[in-house]
Amino acid sequence: WPPSAARAGPRPIPNRSTCSASARDSSARPMLGRAPPAG
Repeated sequence: WPPSAARAGPRPIPNRSTCSASARDSSARPMLGRAPPAG
C-alpha cells in the first residue's frame, strides 16, 4: 500500500515505511553509493 495510507492509519507504521524511505533516499542520491541502513 502507499506510504500515505500507512501514515493515515492509526496502526503503527510497519518496517516497510522505513524501507521505502531508505530506498527513495538512496535512489534520490545515487552518488553516495552506500547500502541503506538496516532496520
